[in-house]
Amino acid sequence: MNLTRPSNRQTGRSALTPPWLALILLARCATDATAQTPVSGWINADTTWTLANSPYQVTGSVGVAAGVTLTIEAGVQVLFTQFQGVTVDGALRAVGTSAAPIVFTGTTETPNWWSGVVVRNAGSATLEQARVRYAGYWNRAALLKSGTGN
Repeated sequence: MNLTRPSNRQTGRSALTPPWLALILLARCATDATAQTPVSGWINADTTWTLANSPYQVTGSVGVAAGVTLTIEAGVQVLFTQFQGVTVDGALRAVGTSAAPIVFTGTTETPNWWSGVVVRNAGSATLEQARVRYAGYWNRAALLKSGTGN
């Protein structure tokens, strides 16, 4: 009587042992914890970017339409891919705290990486306890206002 156990190759089973499986699951959880919320295009209805969904990655330029408010919660990070930015024809409200500032930055820490925040026409922006880093690609300004708004 042969009591030897068949090899994994003979049974078609994976050679992963439970400790390896645990490491893979931990790595997957770590990846999920750093997941980003991709955003692009025009925002045509009042919208809030929440801390729970942070960081937001701007993969294509974002616009805030006239009559619409984009609110960004304290502690949110907004990461811009190269050359992208935000155009505000409506209202941008980004109010952080000293303990939880809002950070607008590039996906790479390179000067002039992303375009910046452009408030135009009758648009308005309120930025308090907000940090704007590595912007200025298009107009060499991190924040630019043109038009009649605030």
